[in-house]
Amino acid sequence: MKSFLLAFSVLLLWSSVSLEAQSVASAAPFIPLTQNEQASLISKTKSEQLEDMRDSVRSGRYGQRGLNRIFKNFEGNTYLDPEIPGVQKNIRLLNSPSWQQAKGAIRTLLYGTQVQNDDRFDLLALDKPVNSKYGRTDKDLLFRHRVTGQMCRIEVKDVTTSSQRSGLAGIKEQIDKMAAEYQETGELQAWANRQEAIPEVVEYARLKGIPVFSGVKQRDFGQVLDYFNSKAVFKSNLRLLGGLFETGSGLVLVYEEAPATVGDIENLWNPEMRNTPAWLKLGRDASLTGMGASFTISGTMGIASRFAGSAEWFESVQLLGEWAGPIGLGFYVVAEGFDEGVAIVDYRNGAMTPQQFFSKSAGVATGLGSVALGAAIGTVIEPGGGTLVGAGIGALVGVPASMGTTHVVDMHYAGLDAEHKHQLEQAIYAHYGMN
Repeated sequence: MKSFLLAFSVLLLWSSVSLEAQSVASAAPFIPLTQNEQASLISKTKSEQLEDMRDSVRSGRYGQRGLNRIFKNFEGNTYLDPEIPGVQKNIRLLNSPSWQQAKGAIRTLLYGTQVQNDDRFDLLALDKPVNSKYGRTDKDLLFRHRVTGQMCRIEVKDVTTSSQRSGLAGIKEQIDKMAAEYQETGELQAWANRQEAIPEVVEYARLKGIPVFSGVKQRDFGQVLDYFNSKAVFKSNLRLLGGLFETGSGLVLVYEEAPATVGDIENLWNPEMRNTPAWLKLGRDASLTGMGASFTISGTMGIASRFAGSAEWFESVQLLGEWAGPIGLGFYVVAEGFDEGVAIVDYRNGAMTPQQFFSKSAGVATGLGSVALGAAIGTVIEPGGGTLVGAGIGALVGVPASMGTTHVVDMHYAGLDAEHKHQLEQAIYAHYGMN
C-alpha cells in the first residue's frame, strides 16, 4: 500500500509540475510601456487617452467610417484600455505606409478587444517584444486567465496558403520559439490563422505541442479563447488534485518512516548495533522520510496555488513547490539504492537466501528501470515537461512491474533443479564479488 501511494504521488507530482508547473510563467509579468506610449499617457485621464485613440483613427486612412464600422468607436464590448502596452503602438500602425502592417494592426486590435472584454481573461499586452535565450520574437496577444493565473499567448495571423509554403521555414522557427517558451515557462500557446493552415504547418506544430487554429475569422475567435479557458482550468484542477494526493501520501510516508528513522538513530548510538546494515537502514528510512516531507511541501504548494489571490503569491508558492518536487523524486531513487544495499549486506551475512536476494534485486531493478524508461519516452514525446511526466508514470507502472518480476523470479527459481539453482547462485556470487 505504501509503495502504491508513493508511486501514485510521483505520477501526480510530475503531472502537475509539467502540465502545468509551471510557476513563474503563470504570474502576471511587469510589461513596461514604450517611450512613445508613455509620452501619450502623461497627464491625461483614461477617457482623454481613449479619445486620442479615436482621433488617431478618424484622422487617418480609415476615417470616422472606419472608427465606427471596424472598431465600433471602442465602446461597449469593443472597449480597449489605452494603457495596455502595445495598444498605442498598433493605433499608430493603422496609418503605416505598409498596407500589410496596417492590416495586421487592425487584426491585433480587434482580437485584443475580444480578450479585453472576456470576463475570463485579463489582457496584458499586444505585440510584446521578447528577447530570450530561445531567440527574439514578439507576442501578438498576451493575457492571463483570471481564476487560475495561467499565462496565455496567441499568435494571430492572416497568411495565405501560398505564403505559408514559401515562408514555411519562418513559420517553423516561430513555432519552435513558442514550443521553447512553453517548455521554459509553462505559458499556454496557440497559432491562429485567418486562412486555412497548410498540412505542413499543422503537423509540425502538432509535433511541437503547439495547437493550430485554422480558418479563424473574428466571429470564430471565441472558440480559441474557449480552448485557453478549458486548458487553464484543467491544469489548475490537476494541480489541485495532485496537491491533495501528494500531501496525503507525503504525510503517510512521514508518519510511517519518521519513527523508524528515529529508531535507527537510537540504535546507532549503541556501539554493539553500529554496523553496515544499520547505517544502510538509516539511509533508506531517512530517504523515505525526506521524500514524504518533500511531497507534503510540494502538494501543499500545489493546493495553495489553486487558490492564490494574487500573481505574486501564485509565483511564490509554485516556485517552492517546484523545488520540493525534484528533491522528492531524488529521495525515491536514493531510497531504492539503500534498499538494494540492505539486500546485498543481508545476503552476504546469510540473512537472505539466494532466491530472496535475486527476487529483491530484480524487483528493484524493474522499478528503477520503469522510471528511466518512462522518462526516456516522455522526453521523446515532449522534451522538458514530458520527461518528468514519463518518470512519474514509470514509477506508477514500476510498482506492479516490480511485484510481477519478483513473482516470476520466484516461480522460475522454484522450477529449477538443484544443479541449475547452484549455477544461478554462483552467477549471483560472481556478479557481486562474493565468491
